[in-house]
Amino acid sequence: MQSATGKATPWRAALLMVAGILAAAILLSGRAPAARAEILGPSETPSGTPTETITPTPSETATPTPTETLTPTDTPTATRTPTITPTAYFEYMPLALNRFNAPNVFGVEMFNISPGAQLTAVENAGTYWVRLNGLLWSSVQPTISGGYQWGSVSSLEGDMQSAAAAGLKMILIIRETPTWARLYSGYGCGPMKSQYFDDFGGFVAAAVERYSIPPYNVQYYEIWNEPDVDHVLMPTLNEPFGCWGDIDDDYYGGEYYGDMLQVIYPMVKAANPNAQVVIGGLLLDCDPVNPPSGSNCDPANFLEGILKSGAKNSFDAVSFHAYDYYNWVIDTFGNPGWHSGQFNNEPSGKLRPVFINKLAFIRQVLAQYGASGKEILNTEVALICGNATDPPGLPGCDANNTSPYEIMKAAFVTQAYAAAVGEGLNANVWFSLTGWRNSGLLYANDAPRPAYHAFKFAREMLWKAVPAGTITSYTDVSGYKFTRDGETDLWVMWANSGDPETITLPAVPLFIRDATGDPVTITGTSLTLTVEPYYIEMP
Repeated sequence: MQSATGKATPWRAALLMVAGILAAAILLSGRAPAARAEILGPSETPSGTPTETITPTPSETATPTPTETLTPTDTPTATRTPTITPTAYFEYMPLALNRFNAPNVFGVEMFNISPGAQLTAVENAGTYWVRLNGLLWSSVQPTISGGYQWGSVSSLEGDMQSAAAAGLKMILIIRETPTWARLYSGYGCGPMKSQYFDDFGGFVAAAVERYSIPPYNVQYYEIWNEPDVDHVLMPTLNEPFGCWGDIDDDYYGGEYYGDMLQVIYPMVKAANPNAQVVIGGLLLDCDPVNPPSGSNCDPANFLEGILKSGAKNSFDAVSFHAYDYYNWVIDTFGNPGWHSGQFNNEPSGKLRPVFINKLAFIRQVLAQYGASGKEILNTEVALICGNATDPPGLPGCDANNTSPYEIMKAAFVTQAYAAAVGEGLNANVWFSLTGWRNSGLLYANDAPRPAYHAFKFAREMLWKAVPAGTITSYTDVSGYKFTRDGETDLWVMWANSGDPETITLPAVPLFIRDATGDPVTITGTSLTLTVEPYYIEMP
């Protein structure tokens, strides 16, 4: 990459220098690289929180009592050691440099992107995407005739500049209808009246003109956050999610949202043809094809409503959200609204993140309307623990490096990102860096949790991995195959339940690593798997 003058940019020069040093080191060493509740819970953060709440099962109570036997132990045939074995050289260029080389699925949502420990942690993990909630129409255009008050979002603009300077690809949420344009009086989270679609389009186009160039460099503009929620279900009037949903409409308000997209899309493209219009992150509360008993899954028809309106060519990407719930025991998680994990009737019989089921549904709906090929972004993914109003770190959701929940969360990170790459997602954005319902990658003092190390290691192992199919050779085991650099096969595998599964590999592996990168040694080709995934490089 070169600057406008044709001279190599400083970071490029640094990259070439580091690459040369690494190449020399390799030559000298002689080695080569190898169901939500009916009423939504209150928001917990000022800049936006996901809105699924857990429906307790008999094993899930508001104040769970952790057992004394949850600490995982290694199996007899797989022993972890504290250092990397010298013969299994697998590390590549520093992540902060190689992030610039190619797009990848790894992302986080942040509430503060100013320089400091949090941004440094994101950079050091090799993160590609960052999501920011968000740019408020109501703040920039509080009156219909007063022009745009960009000074009202100066702090947000600082966050955008910091993200751009760090080389992060931003997904910017645009939301909140001004008082003068609201369809539902008092509800900033709701839609604007149809006669103001043009005004909204003009605002979005102005934002694109302003922010799609340096020093901001924003390309992805997400139109609202979880619009598939009816305003009558909102806990307060101005939540950072919702509320275009219409409970009395077969398509839950999706057609009205689609009508809006058809107005603003050409205006956005006129402002910058490279700007990407993203459907606001769909909650997709539960499975409308196979609704759980007693659940109303009509909100999931919102996407079909968008397409039914004729808006197939008026968006570039679909965003959705997918949370799994920790079930108070280290080997159990799932989402009852989509029959995933340990929550009954998982269609595949596999222990896997719920977003796989949601992704299949989205692709089916897009294909039905001839809209296959759109980018699909999972803009909120996490393993969450506890209820929305619980203080952080209650028993069962303990926040320390050896707690069962933190260990399970690290394992879930590996599963989630292996599945994201394997299933062909364009982005998988963890919610959030600092956490909601105990989901954070960092502790309150910005120290890394095990899940952060798992995120960073997954990025290192998977950023250049090419999907080569799912692993189907073994009973009660899930996993994906990848190729890296066209040479080696990388398998990511885990057991489907709390019971260990012993398998026989087809050959002696070159190396095995656990979720956070620690080496695992085995004898021969026999390997015992648990729900904590392993990276296995095969010859």
